Amino acid sequence: MRNRAIATIAALAASASLVLAPQASAAEPNAVFFGDSVPANPSVVDFFAGKVIQNPATVALSAGININQFGCGSDNQITNAFGRASGLPTANFTCAGASLASGGRHVIDQINEAAAQGQLGPQTKQVAILAGANDTYVYNGKEPLDVIFGRIHNTMRDAVLRAKELAPNADIKIVDYPTIAPDGNVCLIRLAPGQTAPIHLQAMGDYERGMSDTFRNVARETGVKFVDSKAPTAGHGMCDVDPWYAGLIDFGAGPHQLPIHATDAGLNAVGEFAGRA
Repeated sequence: MRNRAIATIAALAASASLVLAPQASAAEPNAVFFGDSVPANPSVVDFFAGKVIQNPATVALSAGININQFGCGSDNQITNAFGRASGLPTANFTCAGASLASGGRHVIDQINEAAAQGQLGPQTKQVAILAGANDTYVYNGKEPLDVIFGRIHNTMRDAVLRAKELAPNADIKIVDYPTIAPDGNVCLIRLAPGQTAPIHLQAMGDYERGMSDTFRNVARETGVKFVDSKAPTAGHGMCDVDPWYAGLIDFGAGPHQLPIHATDAGLNAVGEFAGRA
């Protein structure tokens, strides 16, 4: 399946017509969203398209392929929701696999690239950052929690301060993850709506609570907003009756792109809540 998807994307990329990329107006008020695969939410085709197409800004993409300004696959769902709620055109610099410091493309690099493209600057009115999960599980069992969250704190702080430097007029928001498994119970397989088979993974609850506390502390330290995404997604965790966070194999969580990621309903709830915050 993966090979067929890559072959299809390569063929579409080869046949795409070249166009001149539009230039952003430095005077136009805007918002910018940064983060990992949760806000990026690429389809499988979008994900591999971002790997194959080297310079999407100069390519007229075929229908059904979505690559954002950072060159990564994204369905633009959360950024569109954020834009609707904030009333601002929202540039999408999210990327699956991105982290604050632990692999993939770092959030601070997303911030620098947005500035280089003219999408982040004095004209920017709002900045949203949703990342950090990829800085947790890679250290599971290897480092104590205080070390893991200390790293997240420091690198999120650095990203926020860089965004403040480049966009001095922006209202900067650290956006928390939606409700996932606050009690540590995860439901990885759901064959029909309403079915649950909870498995307790203590680390899931520890990481979810720890990230919320860390983001809140960084927001307080840097003087920016903490957006508590748990509020609009309460009661919609992985094991709830109406989950907005899908399991590994999930036929009951509603439409979603990726396993163990937010559903369409969850992304829209978080995006709109953050845009209004």
